[in-house]
Amino acid sequence: MKYQRLAWVLGLAFVGCTVGGDDASGTGGAAGADGAVDAFDAGGDGAGDEDAATDTDETAVPEVEGVWAQVLVYGAINDIPAVGQMPGTTTTIQRITVQRSWTSLSMMAEPCAIEIDNGTPVIQTIVPDAFLASLGVSDRLGALSLEGGQWRFVQESKLQLRGVKLDAPQTEALPVEASDPRVWDQDADGHPGVTIRIAGMTDGEVYLVQRDIHALDGTVQGDRIDGLADWSTEQVVLGSDNPILDMQTASAKDPNAALSYFRSTRIEPNMDCVAILAQREQLFQR
Repeated sequence: MKYQRLAWVLGLAFVGCTVGGDDASGTGGAAGADGAVDAFDAGGDGAGDEDAATDTDETAVPEVEGVWAQVLVYGAINDIPAVGQMPGTTTTIQRITVQRSWTSLSMMAEPCAIEIDNGTPVIQTIVPDAFLASLGVSDRLGALSLEGGQWRFVQESKLQLRGVKLDAPQTEALPVEASDPRVWDQDADGHPGVTIRIAGMTDGEVYLVQRDIHALDGTVQGDRIDGLADWSTEQVVLGSDNPILDMQTASAKDPNAALSYFRSTRIEPNMDCVAILAQREQLFQR
């Protein structure tokens, strides 16, 4: 059971989600367009290419402008020392505002909730309100393209940092010491990096930094946009208030691509996060 307690940290692939927060520069606030990283080649052939849509009537382009509720589910494989690999999921619910210019999209993402299933009921990973609030509202870029009579939606891949500022966000190694000057207290709770809480067989707080890349690829079907998510994450635990939790672990995307997906549903502009969470079952049922 000693090693089973380590499952908490493996759920931290949740930060590989399409929520707001720090951009690739690590400077905080809204993420800029230059924070996007085409790490997954998410656009594919023709995605976001204006030439691919030059013979498409503007009136035929889907009217995706407006406000959407989105659930993003990441399927992960968690590598637990002396136990092996365990499946887990991270679910992010967010409010997305979309603007369209021809087939190009600009989006603002507001996180509403992050829920982590570590693959075991004995340990819970809790995202504190301060962490969620520190993610803020951030921008995303995307595109629509008509392929085989179906409108494809692509959200560009983007790199984000949590609790750390790097001069070279894509290639610079993450700090391994809390005293490293690149570490910053993003959630302003007095601890290095960002803090998550653990409850269950053992309790405590864990302080960490993280680098995350994510992208979305799906189809538009009226008031729904659904598809698959591609992601990767890297994190370093800087410390904790419980020695049992002060250990490095690893998490990676489940090779079953269908386990990492998103569902988006158009909502009324006056619906906020509270309303989205209250109606989540109806909004995301498929």
